[in-house]
Amino acid sequence: MEFRFQDILKNIIPGLLIISEIFYIILIQYPCVINDKLLNSLNEIKEISLVVTLCSAFIIGYLIDSLSSWFEHFILYRYLFPKPSFRVLNNNGRYCLYNKDMIITNIISKFNNVPDLQTNRFDKKHSSLLFKYANILKEDAPETIKNKTSEFYFSYIFSRNLLFSFFTIFIMSIICDLHFRKFDEIILVHISIISILLFRWLDKSAYYTRQVFLASKLS
Repeated sequence: MEFRFQDILKNIIPGLLIISEIFYIILIQYPCVINDKLLNSLNEIKEISLVVTLCSAFIIGYLIDSLSSWFEHFILYRYLFPKPSFRVLNNNGRYCLYNKDMIITNIISKFNNVPDLQTNRFDKKHSSLLFKYANILKEDAPETIKNKTSEFYFSYIFSRNLLFSFFTIFIMSIICDLHFRKFDEIILVHISIISILLFRWLDKSAYYTRQVFLASKLS
């Protein structure tokens, strides 16, 4: 099994965020737990503590990656946002797909079961279908193009995982506040961060989708 640095990064950073939030809750709500004796004990085994923390972060991040994929497919795309393939194929702005007619014609010519579509407008079903076939064709693109597409993919997945991590932290903060019957102003910070990450995730998903279509043209 081959692990890329991006594979580790997209899991460890979200995992560290969750662990940091847990420590923050403990520090705020149970300050007596963090004392000099505990800190001295951790300092004596700091190498082991670091390894345990990173392993725990990777496992938590791996779960975040799986749950965020489910959350994206069944919640975000089903009820809140159109899929990026629909946005890219029907966009003339920042996500504009150049040479769109040529790209779609190339996809249709290589897959006989794709219906002959009008290239000026695509519904959600046909947009997803065209992206599926474009994703297959991109595997035959030159190696440099495939590497570039992979970079777009990891950037998109990393944005998605960060979004879900902060959403999880937000839920944890609300549960904690309800339990202790208090309001922590940091929740407002979480809402602001989630809003920024949401728009960033939308951007990254569209850029990756556009790159897949562009790569399919070179197959």
